[in-house]
Amino acid sequence: MLRQQKEGAMLSNIEMTTFCTQLGMLIHSGISIPEGISIMQEDVTDEKAQVLLTQIYEGLEIQQEFSEVLKETGEFPKYAVDMIRIGNYSGKLDDVLSALANYYQREENISTGIKSAITYPAIMIFMLFVVMGVLITNVLPIFQDVYRQLGTDLTGPARAMLNFSDLLQGTLPFIIIFLVLVILLLFYLWKKKSGVFSRLFLNRKLAGAIAVGRFASGLSLTLSSGLDTDESLKMTGELTDHPLLQEKIKKCQAQIQAGVGFAEAISKVGIFNHTQNRMITIGIRAGALDQVMAEIANQCNEETDAKIQRLLSVLEPTLVAILAIIVGIVLLSMMLPLMGIMTQMGL
Repeated sequence: MLRQQKEGAMLSNIEMTTFCTQLGMLIHSGISIPEGISIMQEDVTDEKAQVLLTQIYEGLEIQQEFSEVLKETGEFPKYAVDMIRIGNYSGKLDDVLSALANYYQREENISTGIKSAITYPAIMIFMLFVVMGVLITNVLPIFQDVYRQLGTDLTGPARAMLNFSDLLQGTLPFIIIFLVLVILLLFYLWKKKSGVFSRLFLNRKLAGAIAVGRFASGLSLTLSSGLDTDESLKMTGELTDHPLLQEKIKKCQAQIQAGVGFAEAISKVGIFNHTQNRMITIGIRAGALDQVMAEIANQCNEETDAKIQRLLSVLEPTLVAILAIIVGIVLLSMMLPLMGIMTQMGL
């Protein structure tokens, strides 16, 4: 359910989806906004959510505009607040809330896909470091003692790894501190939702596909709310955190200001593929551009899901193979000299 977060934090995608879905259904049924908020209060059991909904209800009671009340809470994203204000003025608030619910559900799906693409490789890499750490710091010294008891010493790769083990043991506290700081930094970037985290771990094509899908979804939402193409492009462009897409959007806006049509401008900058550009042209002629953009957003999301699955299908066996090869090399570098000594001793 909806919950209030600490100051400066925004509601999550799931919370936004829940809020927009519930309130949109109530308004579509003919219930006023204050009455709808009151009904939502009755269904909420979380104390913090009650506080947030009470704050909204009290603001509406003193005749504040709905979007201004949401803005004052500090919990709702600027994009959602702007879209709700437009929907309220245009008389399409229930449609806007429904579209916002779909938008934030897509965002959650994308976020879940990114987590899937990152979590497994991150775990495997962590396990690789753990296994290597155990082998180098615990197993290698045991082999060294065995060799010394046999009257010989390690040479070649085994000697190099043992030297590395001695070095690692001396710097282990600093390495642990560094890894902890890196993990904290990555966690901060993830919670901040700045887009930097995704770009660090996702390849360029996948990050671009995700950004284009979000852009198309945003255009669909703004167009369906009654905004024209110029306003929709401007508002949606402000949400984009992908540098290459931001540059293309600016070029598109410049061409539109120079008198070029929306379909031609967006085709020239190359945001969408040829088929999608044709869909946009037809959508403009048919007066159904918002529906076309929604379909393009769905196509981009499906493409993103497919790319994430392909990425996982390559990463998983690759990381397992790398882990097995490294462990095998370490063990063989220890065992082969020992087997040679035992052969010479006639054992």
